[in-house]
Amino acid sequence: MSTFSWRSFAFLCIFGFVVVAMGCRDDDPAPAPVVDVADFEVAIDELPESGTVLGTLDATTDKGTLAFQLLSESVIGSFAVNATTGSLTVLDGTKFDFSKNTAITAVVVVKNDNVESKINVKVNIQKIALDVTPFEITIDENPKAETALGTLKATTSKGTLSYTLQSESVTGAFAVNSTTGVLSVLNSSLFDFEKNETLTAVITVSNGKKQAALNVKVNLQKIIWTGEDLVFTKASGADWTQAENYDKISDKVIFTRQTSGPIYNYQWWLDTFDGDATFDDLNDDFWDGTSSTREFTRQGGTNGVRWAILDDTGSSTDAWSEFNLYGTLGDPAHFYSFHNIASMITQLEQNSAVTGAVDNFSVTDGVNESSGTDMPGLVGKKLGVWLVEEDIYFTLTFNTWGSGKSNNTISYTRSTKD
Repeated sequence: MSTFSWRSFAFLCIFGFVVVAMGCRDDDPAPAPVVDVADFEVAIDELPESGTVLGTLDATTDKGTLAFQLLSESVIGSFAVNATTGSLTVLDGTKFDFSKNTAITAVVVVKNDNVESKINVKVNIQKIALDVTPFEITIDENPKAETALGTLKATTSKGTLSYTLQSESVTGAFAVNSTTGVLSVLNSSLFDFEKNETLTAVITVSNGKKQAALNVKVNLQKIIWTGEDLVFTKASGADWTQAENYDKISDKVIFTRQTSGPIYNYQWWLDTFDGDATFDDLNDDFWDGTSSTREFTRQGGTNGVRWAILDDTGSSTDAWSEFNLYGTLGDPAHFYSFHNIASMITQLEQNSAVTGAVDNFSVTDGVNESSGTDMPGLVGKKLGVWLVEEDIYFTLTFNTWGSGKSNNTISYTRSTKD
């Protein structure tokens, strides 16, 4: 029978303690962190501004911190990602052009120590519709500055549009309202048919970075009045300075007649001398005389206005069939002084040939010159009138031409502005 040994008991206790102590050592590896992620997908309008925030990538961990790194892109240079926050932004907005890419993808690696997960990124690009319609119009030449030509036609599916003048065929011709798209005349002197029959421009229409080119074409035409006929009559002895006894045709031209002599441009004398013409003034202007005390260039009557015979209406002799100086509205050729026209008609009605004008006061048949006029002979002839400074053309036919101080009536029918 064995006996209890305190020495053995003590040994066993010490051995057990050591075993337990060794089992409790702290050098076992810690468990790896857990990283959870979710794929990212979003839809945006095309051509966003660079730096636009697309969103924050969804990633979590049970301990420690996360780091984000862009691994790959379907279109290089499209994205940027914040390494700490996971904020995803547009690096280059031009990459997000619907016409080039309807979607852009990327892969972002999320790390926590040696643990990493991947987030699939997809950005769907939505097209912004921007449609423009070419602008073309035909207008009379010499419009006033700031005249509105029309509103440019452009539409977009969302957002607002802005308009910028990109180029012009003639610099300084146009202005465009950046907000409304109203196109207007900037420099009216450029809208001169003799200088430019057509003016063009290109307008850039923008919605953010989305842009389209809108072509502009403005065709110029001569100002030819073909509106309703107007009959003007100035009775014999009537005060020609009163509005009811003169014909205000434009800002530069007023036709009337004094108690004798030809018709004249009353407005020209008011503008030039701040007063009406005297009998000597009108006589000198029509006949190239020297009686007037005023200094001015003799023009053969109706200063600032030229005349043409348009056809043989009202003719009574064979000479008209040989006449080749008929004028055409809109073409300055064969427009002459009022004196010239009166002399031409006088010669033709006397069955004498007319081959040209020598100056503002004489015509010729190729051999002999003539300056005589029979003013009543103007009646019934179809004439063209050209307001030179304003470049306006219209037709005029005299109905009555009274002779002498006792009968200074004039009456005519003319076309008006459309």
